[in-house]
Amino acid sequence: MYATVRRYRTKGSVSQVIHRVEHDFVPQVKRIPGLISYTVVEIGEALTTFSVFADRDSAEESNRISALWVNQHLADLVELPAQVATGEVLVHEAPVAVVR
Repeated sequence: MYATVRRYRTKGSVSQVIHRVEHDFVPQVKRIPGLISYTVVEIGEALTTFSVFADRDSAEESNRISALWVNQHLADLVELPAQVATGEVLVHEAPVAVVR
């Protein structure tokens, strides 16, 4: 498994960012083969996303799609470029899924 962490400093409405992500980006990321999970967390004045994929190619594809989408749809609400890191998952435990 591979994970990608992206950190976006917000310069606009967090609720607008989340609305756009939920309605426009999530359907795209769900189409990437190997998606295990996608999570957005608000930490201070930044939004951090955690994407987990079955393999490195899928994680890298998500980075490509995300960069294009953010530049086209969120440039007015987040500072660019995002901080992005991708690596192999060494420990993973998920006994219960919690959805808001």
